[in-house]
Amino acid sequence: MNVAVIVLDTMRKDVFDEHFDWLPGVRYEEAYSTGSYTVPAHGSLFTGAYPSEVGAHSQHEYLPDDRPTLAGLLSDAGYRTRCFSANPLISHLFEFTRGFDETEYGWHILNALPETYNWSKDGFFSGPLRYPESVVRAVLDGDSRTLQSLKAGYEMFRAEDDGAAHFLRKLRSWSFGESEFLFANLMEVHSPYWAPPEYATTDARSVDMYADSEEVLAGDFDSELFWRAYNDCARYLSEMYRDIFDELTDEFDVVVTLSDHGELFGEHDLAGHRYGLYDELTHVPLVVSDGRGGRETVRETASLVDVFQTVLGLCDVDAPAETAGHDLRALPSDREAMTEFHGLRPLTFDQLRENGFPAQDVERYDEKLRGIAFAGYYGHEDVSGFVEYADPGGVDPRSRLDAHARDSATVGTPRADRELADSTKSQLSKLGYI
Repeated sequence: MNVAVIVLDTMRKDVFDEHFDWLPGVRYEEAYSTGSYTVPAHGSLFTGAYPSEVGAHSQHEYLPDDRPTLAGLLSDAGYRTRCFSANPLISHLFEFTRGFDETEYGWHILNALPETYNWSKDGFFSGPLRYPESVVRAVLDGDSRTLQSLKAGYEMFRAEDDGAAHFLRKLRSWSFGESEFLFANLMEVHSPYWAPPEYATTDARSVDMYADSEEVLAGDFDSELFWRAYNDCARYLSEMYRDIFDELTDEFDVVVTLSDHGELFGEHDLAGHRYGLYDELTHVPLVVSDGRGGRETVRETASLVDVFQTVLGLCDVDAPAETAGHDLRALPSDREAMTEFHGLRPLTFDQLRENGFPAQDVERYDEKLRGIAFAGYYGHEDVSGFVEYADPGGVDPRSRLDAHARDSATVGTPRADRELADSTKSQLSKLGYI
């Protein structure tokens, strides 16, 4: 059994439904992420636990080493495990590649590595002579690894997008056996929303979505510009993913396609995915394709924690007893899925304060929040109270949230002992994380 899990990072469900209607498989229409950004969602994907349980969230952005990972369990069972990531947060820098036998990085990560020469500081995209000039500087730079730096610069120079084209090339070059697990994170629809020229209907390259953090949180920004740019990127990724999916289905028995979270474009007076548990952030696409073609719809509530249990089940590998999820092939009708927000990321918190955002508002946005989905209902805590998107049908969602909180005490403490390298901060800044 060969299984692939592909994350279309930051893909909203409504945009996915519009641009990926061609994708065959079982569609879980009521699927929810466990958080509103990359770290908590991937922590759940890789461990089958909620962010509070595994300790991967905004206050602890590293995958702890005290829980078995999906890749590690499969590797121990004799599977070859491979990872392709275009997202710096899903890398060894944050310990998310534990358990993978082989890892390939996109150019964002290659340029985020501490030992890589910082190409950006030379104005890499400023002109044709910048590349050869920077190569000379990289070779002469005694603080960086020459071959790694040259590879990073080369991938940055040839980059057609945020990593999908690179991933497609790797797929075509890899030789797969009979027991394979492949994970990939693709960043095409993540900010700054730079679609290839032939797909772009607007130009968002000269506009920094996060130039003024106060405006971003307050929603005073050009939402139409970024919405169009985002959809351009989604259209491009859909076309690229057709080719990727064709390659995957030649080698893999099951392909799981999903998003880790969505994005806001002025809804709730917010932008991006820095704050909250809104439906636009947590309601995500989830499709399981097994090569039979056609489409099927499942309405039972699903969660990203279920992917862990499902993949292990497909591969006939036992899941740890503490797994929170269910096998997607047998979801109970009374299933509840939880969502969690653990406060602002410390770097975001500091940036808001430094940019003059009122201290009392920063502290309000820094509160922990919880949400719950069941039977077509979703509701969550918010800075202004409790937000509901449907009638709970006589059920008290807050009491169920309280029960979940009692059952899963938050673990993970801030990692103040780890200082990010300037190269890492530079790439995270380009992606709006800082």
